[in-house]
Amino acid sequence: MQVKSASKFKNLKHLSVLHRFATCMIGHMDIAFENMQTLLIAPTGWGKTTLLLDIIKHSQKKIVYFSPLKALANEFYLRALKDGIKAFAPQSMGELAQKFDIMPFQLLITTFEKVSDLVYGKLIDGDYLFVFDEVHLNHLWGDQFRPLLKDFLEQFLYLDLDILLLSATVDDELIHKLLNSTERLTIINIANFKLKKAPKQIFYARKKYQLLNHLEYLHKKRTLVFCKYRSEVKELAELYERKGFRVLSCISGEVEEFQRKLLLMPNVEFIFSTSTLSHGVNLPKLSSVSILYPVESYAMWTQMVGRAGRRGEEFDVYQMNSYRYEKSHPIFNYINWILKFYRIKIKYAIRGYFSS
Repeated sequence: MQVKSASKFKNLKHLSVLHRFATCMIGHMDIAFENMQTLLIAPTGWGKTTLLLDIIKHSQKKIVYFSPLKALANEFYLRALKDGIKAFAPQSMGELAQKFDIMPFQLLITTFEKVSDLVYGKLIDGDYLFVFDEVHLNHLWGDQFRPLLKDFLEQFLYLDLDILLLSATVDDELIHKLLNSTERLTIINIANFKLKKAPKQIFYARKKYQLLNHLEYLHKKRTLVFCKYRSEVKELAELYERKGFRVLSCISGEVEEFQRKLLLMPNVEFIFSTSTLSHGVNLPKLSSVSILYPVESYAMWTQMVGRAGRRGEEFDVYQMNSYRYEKSHPIFNYINWILKFYRIKIKYAIRGYFSS
């Protein structure tokens, strides 16, 4: 079964039609992914999680959901409970090993590091549908610093287990590896490297200080700012707090704390973060995304920018890369950014003059 790519659609509202079509089609499939190895590629914010929850409700098998991110696993656990699904989300390897045989779960939610050798053996010997969310991270991070992610994916494909792989950004190298690992992989490509909503404008800056100078003129909007280093996140958050802005920050290992603080500060103006917020974590409506360093890959750029527009809101992107979602030359992005920067600056100067 192949679903034709939606990349040719100029108006992204067609993706919502495809979402309803895919949901209807999948809901009427007798096999319902249960005897398949499937890669589902769909835009950020498209509704893959909602579709997955619907699959779980109608599945005759137990589902094992693997997440490369603890925060994403926790978020999915809350969604599952809200939908009335019997979910088990162990907090440690020991808890998973002790309760695996006694917990009457319909859905097991875990990260890869919590699976002991004993539980691993029971999983591969059982009758489960295994879900790998954000599967591109198994490939990317597995090659860089978490080899266990890559090992799990390769082993489960080699053992010919029933698998559902989910992602918004799957590059040709990963697709090639997946196709070489199994003969029964079905690819459903709704749209690869696509956003639910395209940025209204993308502004290109040659130097980081230009982006930093522009930030404070965005204070009446909610801006997500991606920083390269943890130290930079803390420094900028402290600086903008001293300036009187409502600020939150997030680095690796602090996502759960960030989510709790976000509930207490719904009118936050600036969110400073490393790339840890680029995947999976649901954020409130954003007016702009600023990326203060050149991003290494278009896949990561798509994930970062995809944090905005998930609820249909318009947003701008400020960046140092020449990546662009729509065809335009970087020099025009740079000129537009300069014009907008000084237009805003003049507006505030005029307001200051008349209010003094």
